[in-house]
Amino acid sequence: VSLEATLAALAGGPSLPAGAILITFDDAYTDFAEHAWPSLAARGLPVTLFVPTAYPDNPDRSFWWDRLHVALDRAERRDRVRTPAGALPLRDAGDRAAARKAVGRVLEELDHDTALAELEQLCDVLEAEAPAPAVLSWSELLRLSAEGVTLAPHTRTHPLLAKISLSEAIDEVMGSRDDLAARLGNAPPVVAYPGGSYTDELADALLDRDIRAAFTTQRGCNRIGTTDPLRLDRMNVGVASSLPLLRSQLLLIR
Repeated sequence: VSLEATLAALAGGPSLPAGAILITFDDAYTDFAEHAWPSLAARGLPVTLFVPTAYPDNPDRSFWWDRLHVALDRAERRDRVRTPAGALPLRDAGDRAAARKAVGRVLEELDHDTALAELEQLCDVLEAEAPAPAVLSWSELLRLSAEGVTLAPHTRTHPLLAKISLSEAIDEVMGSRDDLAARLGNAPPVVAYPGGSYTDELADALLDRDIRAAFTTQRGCNRIGTTDPLRLDRMNVGVASSLPLLRSQLLLIR
């Protein structure tokens, strides 16, 4: 089903069919246009793409996990390196993968500004190059919109919203919606919380600002009339999601 049909059902309009599925993608990576959209379009499947609106056409912006990946994987050093997770070895691919996980877990627990400062320091120590731009440009996004992709807000700069102030979090969400509206003429009244991070105060504040639905990363199904529309669950489809596993999860919503 489409986001438009889902919002209508949440507002008390026509109900969705049994087992309805809303397909969503976060972050607007370039490979969405290269791989996902052609496959979905060929099957006539509606899809919503959540866009972090400060990233398109801004080569100076990279997601923190991409910066971390590039910094550790391409580092010339093979000895122990001081990181936010302690002194970690970078001898081989296994060490570097373990370091990415360890440092990533620590950064996610820090407040936003501290996490970025720690990452910047690590990148300086490793003399890391910046990742190549990974987010679709505005011209590519507008083309996708014209072809039928629903573009929706994913904040501006993609912070974990529970790690910044309430006023900053509201500005991130509403600013992202304003950016999309300026480009498209309109933007759906929804948001996908980056990393699924939010607070109850933020959810309440967004409802007061006419945001009608917000998507977490909590695994689960939603029941219209029962599930809070500002705290909608999702089922992540990632590298570990085999087809039999995905099928079994979808049976839960029948």
